[in-house]
Amino acid sequence: MEFENTIGLETHVQLKTRTKMFCGCLLKTGCDPNTNVCPVCLGYPGALPVMNKEAVKLTVMSGMMLGCEVNRHATFDRKNYFYPDMAKDYQISENGSPLCIGGGVEITRADGTKKFIRINHIHLEEDAAKINHYATTSGVDFNRGGTPLMEIVSEPDMESADDAIAYLTALKEMLVYAGVSDCNLEEGNMRSDVNISIRPVGEKKLGTKVEIKNMNSFSGIHAALVHEARRQRECMAHSIPIMQETRRWDPEAMETASMRSKENAHDYRYFPEPDLVPVELDEATIEEWRKLLPEKPEARRARMVEEYGIAEYDAEVLSQHKENADWYEAAAKGLDKKAAKVLCNLFMGDVMALMNASGKSIGECAMTPAALAALVKLSVAGTINGPTLKELLPEIFEKGGDPEQIVKERGLGAVSDTAALEAFVDQAIAANPGPVQDYKNGKKAAAGFFVGQVMKLSKGKADPKIVGGLVAKKLSALALSLVAAMLVLLVGCTSFRPQQACMFTDANGNIVTVEYGNSKKDHVSKFTAPNGKVLDMKTKLGVRVTLPDGDDFLAWECMNTLSVGTMYRTDNQKWLYHANGISCRVFKKALNPSTGQDDYLEIFEGVICEGPGDDRE
Repeated sequence: MEFENTIGLETHVQLKTRTKMFCGCLLKTGCDPNTNVCPVCLGYPGALPVMNKEAVKLTVMSGMMLGCEVNRHATFDRKNYFYPDMAKDYQISENGSPLCIGGGVEITRADGTKKFIRINHIHLEEDAAKINHYATTSGVDFNRGGTPLMEIVSEPDMESADDAIAYLTALKEMLVYAGVSDCNLEEGNMRSDVNISIRPVGEKKLGTKVEIKNMNSFSGIHAALVHEARRQRECMAHSIPIMQETRRWDPEAMETASMRSKENAHDYRYFPEPDLVPVELDEATIEEWRKLLPEKPEARRARMVEEYGIAEYDAEVLSQHKENADWYEAAAKGLDKKAAKVLCNLFMGDVMALMNASGKSIGECAMTPAALAALVKLSVAGTINGPTLKELLPEIFEKGGDPEQIVKERGLGAVSDTAALEAFVDQAIAANPGPVQDYKNGKKAAAGFFVGQVMKLSKGKADPKIVGGLVAKKLSALALSLVAAMLVLLVGCTSFRPQQACMFTDANGNIVTVEYGNSKKDHVSKFTAPNGKVLDMKTKLGVRVTLPDGDDFLAWECMNTLSVGTMYRTDNQKWLYHANGISCRVFKKALNPSTGQDDYLEIFEGVICEGPGDDRE
């Protein structure tokens, strides 16, 4: 018999308020245990709670972001239970009339299909204290006790662990965008208990529900759901009844273990909280809070694609982190679409690499949005070249500064005067007769050599695009047979017709020459996929890459996306070539000393400097 999963989540989110839910104690992380406490949050007899209006506001805003109906009349109840983390022996929560009802989140599955995950309700309550376990004893830290806690209860609409993670990811994104919580899983801002049952495929009635706790990461939730689904199926296969219970996830054993029988609502002996009046919300207040809502992530992505001309994938990656999207848009303000695209590529590549290497978020670095925008403007205008851009970016990221001023003070502006560059080209050709003869003999890498020589003569200030064109022009005049030498390259039975040539230079001045072209018919290559399956890859598009030492290889297109560029691979899978419109990379398959396994190791990375740029047949 086949079974299907039914999964629902109870997600607890700490709200980003200055004080606790029912008292004036400050909410601070990193304080000594039991220092941010008072008689109210410690549950002293006679201490009366006072409602935190900001917590109500943030809960309502969350509900509106998620499409919930706001309940105009909400009441609080006492949820009675005895445990060391609740000093009063009860928790103030909402049972009968929560603040928000309905709504939901749309998720996108790996296969591209979408599913709407319904939300049952959102209620507001106070968080419990934190229990710290030591070698021989345990301690309770009441600093967390009383933190405003929003619980989002979904319907059992999820069918897999992947569905659950997609739901949580979308939920986190929405709440962070709304500014209601940091949703930091490591700090416990966002915690989820999962409920899972199985039932025969086609059955409408839900199976026996099991709740799982003690998961502090998305990966932990995914692993726990996969294990529990398998465990329940094994129980059914051996006619072992599934008990309604609460189970604990053991991340070391990678399995769930029984904690206690599952409580029902009547076990908590709910009754109305006598010390708090009901929450009454009028339309004016709700509309006032609605105006505070930010643009939803999906709407922002669509707008960014339209406004800045960037790829949908890039907009999706940028918008996943509100801080990154805000920073990018602040930098892109006032730029045309061409510059905005350059900015996007730079941010997605080099800037994010610097963030990862430094462990800093974009808001923690010294670089301002205006500074990066200025750097992009200098590059687009041709005031600085690609190598100079790559040189300045890490410095400005770490130390800040005005790019225009730095370029002016250090004399880093690109040399674009044709006459001056022609003189450099003539000097390089005159001083190197050997490479000139190599070029006459059809060795195209020699052109890259001369571009490198000009870059050295100009102390890196020459505009590589202009230099590439001048070198090609000068050398073509010396070797009339150049075009004929590059017309046809045969590999096996497939002809490769070069149509455009370009060059790129790495940080060390090495020049790599690249010919883009195609074959008259589909080129078929056999590639081994990561799963071991041998695939026939068909394409007409290829490149011939000539390295600085004269070695060359022919590679065929194996992946092309708007976001990451185009990847080319050799038939023997020894070489990879990657280009994204700004930068190019060459990889060679070799032993990775850190892993002891064969891997693609990057040997060249640099900035494109356009060469002849002609269309040859």
